[in-house]
Amino acid sequence: MKFNSLTKTILVFFLWVACIYKIYTDYDHEYLMDSLIHNGLIIIASLVSAFAINSDYSQYKQQKKLTSFLSSITILICISGLFLTTYLLKKQDKTPTILYATRNNTGLGRITIDFRENNTYKLGRHQFFSANYQRGQYTIKDNVIYLDKTYASEQIMSDKFLVKRNPNFDSTKKANFLKIMFGTPEADVKAKTFLYQLNHNGQTIDSAITFKVVETTYD
Repeated sequence: MKFNSLTKTILVFFLWVACIYKIYTDYDHEYLMDSLIHNGLIIIASLVSAFAINSDYSQYKQQKKLTSFLSSITILICISGLFLTTYLLKKQDKTPTILYATRNNTGLGRITIDFRENNTYKLGRHQFFSANYQRGQYTIKDNVIYLDKTYASEQIMSDKFLVKRNPNFDSTKKANFLKIMFGTPEADVKAKTFLYQLNHNGQTIDSAITFKVVETTYD
């Protein structure tokens, strides 16, 4: 079966744009077999592209016109776009972390907040086979972290967090693994530092969860 130059160009353009779109929209959403789906789309686009390039070359040998390579040029542009998109997405997470905090939920879920040197953060909600991330910017003043947006959820009740030493720190107490995994979430007395959620008056919200700081270069 032969396709004209325009049909081949539209086909390969659609396939590569679909790959770029799927990778872009899924970057902050992890789920079971996401890599398999992404790689599958790329393989399909690559096979069709190989056919299109071979067809372009055959057409050029017959017509001796550079316009025969229209779909091949489109493929090169789309692949360049794919590499650029992937690079820019991954670049978001290349900046060193200055503070990483986490909190286990009931079951196998957990919430994480990753604060980076370039004043960006990544808020993650993790389940057993999936994770969803939200990004934003923050500022720090007098051990208080100010987020650039609010999150209407039971876990994140404020856009302000106080970085503070845990007053109940006890390095001798052993953690109950089963309770951590399947029990009611509670503050970890083995954590040296916590993130406490603050209300608009700068007071700790007693009903809000606290986050255990597990990695920090922030003083």
